[in-house]
Amino acid sequence: MRKRIPRKARIITASILKALIVVLAPGLVCTYYQTQVMQDSLKNHWPWLYDFATYWSSGFMIVAVSISATFVAWGNIAASIRDYGKLHNDVLATFIAAIDNVVGMKANRFAKLADELCTDAQHRTAGNIFKTITEPELQINALLQATYEIFRNLWPGVNFEVSLIRVIENNHLESPFVKFLPEDRDPNITVEELESDRYSAASTALREKIVIVSDFQKELKKKKDRHYTASADHLDDEGSMLAFRVDHRRLGKGIYILSVCADKKHCITEEHKTTYQWIMREVEKRIALEYSLLLLKKHA
Repeated sequence: MRKRIPRKARIITASILKALIVVLAPGLVCTYYQTQVMQDSLKNHWPWLYDFATYWSSGFMIVAVSISATFVAWGNIAASIRDYGKLHNDVLATFIAAIDNVVGMKANRFAKLADELCTDAQHRTAGNIFKTITEPELQINALLQATYEIFRNLWPGVNFEVSLIRVIENNHLESPFVKFLPEDRDPNITVEELESDRYSAASTALREKIVIVSDFQKELKKKKDRHYTASADHLDDEGSMLAFRVDHRRLGKGIYILSVCADKKHCITEEHKTTYQWIMREVEKRIALEYSLLLLKKHA
């Protein structure tokens, strides 16, 4: 499969080429003016132009333009690096704010129970306390909401959908969705349709951990190595997405498929794959923790 060149690499390459082009033009002109035929013609018919060309062909112009072009090139490169750093800073700030809300929910629940224990501790047992404070389903939903808010804040004006599908025995996907956001919208495809198509992003994520589709329409036209599928009434939809397999390291298996979809193409791209992996892995750790508590609560 042909890989898309990262935007940073394209910017840097274009900047260097622009510098070479700027330098090349005056260099060719000066070289041309130095040929004997051209010199004689200029000297006889346009002596003032001959003097001008002779002066600038000394190399000063090429050096000056080279220096200017270098500054232009490095200015573009520096700008791309600043933009990349800004994205990382935005991701970090947005992520901390979103996760703080999740932690705050748990902290409030613990504080409320602690207050109740101060007045009615005799009717509480260890098992009862554990079941009361442990709300893994609630926390997983909150983590999905946090993921939704992270992407919405990073790309204002773009509509996102975040979904979670449970992985069951033999790497099958369980229907229905564990969670789908926003809640006032219905999924435009079923879990059964995603599982039945081995080229869907969800199915591919089961095998490859993370899958990024930057352009739905371009992906649908692929004859092979396709990682996106759409229901019959959504074949014309524009957008981009990623699908990520949430693993439980201790259990040694995937437990969920977490997907993020945008209604804008090239919003989610391979260029920022490292950033998406960082976000997803941080969410993954917290979902895996809640999954462990879910199993413990069932046997408590």
